[in-house]
Amino acid sequence: MGQLAKNGEYEFRYYEKEIREAIKEGFEPFFCFRELDKVYTDTVLFPVFASRLPDRKRKDIDKILQKYGLKEFDEYELLKKSGARLPIDNLEFIVPHMAKEPAFALGGENRDE
Repeated sequence: MGQLAKNGEYEFRYYEKEIREAIKEGFEPFFCFRELDKVYTDTVLFPVFASRLPDRKRKDIDKILQKYGLKEFDEYELLKKSGARLPIDNLEFIVPHMAKEPAFALGGENRDE
């Protein structure tokens, strides 16, 4: 229903069709991303996504990184590889399958933009 990309800075946008369908089913847009047709940008990972990641200061962070094939802590890569699922909600981050280096989708259909 949306896409998070990193192209020098972070960008988030909703997929128009998918977000409107999700709203019909009861989904509420993220509080920090209320405007459905806006492209949001920032130089740091948006807190709504960063909060889904383990703290980089955890004692076992090296094991977590190793589990996902990462040599160092990279928020964007960890989101992509882990899916950032939490037991308290149904959000999931998926990497669309495409030929070019993808952004990744948030519970939506695969897109090649």
